[in-house]
Amino acid sequence: MELTGTITMTKDQALEKVREYRGAIALEDRMLARGYRALARGRRLIDLQTVIAAGGQYENGLPRLAAIRADATRCWVELHRNGGVTFRDDSSSWVRNRTRHFLGLPLVFAPRTESLDSWGGFSGAGLAAMVPPIPPRHRPRRGALGDYTVLWEATWERQPRPPGDPALLRRLGGTMYVVLATWDLTELERTVLAALRRGS
Repeated sequence: MELTGTITMTKDQALEKVREYRGAIALEDRMLARGYRALARGRRLIDLQTVIAAGGQYENGLPRLAAIRADATRCWVELHRNGGVTFRDDSSSWVRNRTRHFLGLPLVFAPRTESLDSWGGFSGAGLAAMVPPIPPRHRPRRGALGDYTVLWEATWERQPRPPGDPALLRRLGGTMYVVLATWDLTELERTVLAALRRGS
């Protein structure tokens, strides 16, 4: 998966910016400092909204890319008339804690005029996408897996197929994320994933 809008910088440039923003107290200054520290460590930054938009849409209007908590196993999508997209995980507690189990992005695609019911998504056709598992070598050492986000090429179906081209992300703030890892699922991983999750 090509991550359009990736931000990179040399280590020296990033460290210079870290020093500049160190000790700043404004929210945007702290976010910038965290971003420059990630760049100094050789990480890439992305604007998730830009990446999802650049990934495009299928003929039915659903996004080709999806993003949700890294501990989810399935994902549903809701499209909004204004062009916004909301991804929802498979947790039974999402009604009580919407912010933890939803990932909403405003104005991703062009506003639509046709009926939202014809778009699919969890409010309509019940189409879902299978969320890729994180291989042990890429699992975060700190914090719970649910504190991270996975981005992948989604197929929206009633019986989802294994996904492609995943990336593990950590949120910086707003729609800015640090790319922690990218990988490809092997044929064995895709087969086992399909067998275990198809009925869930």
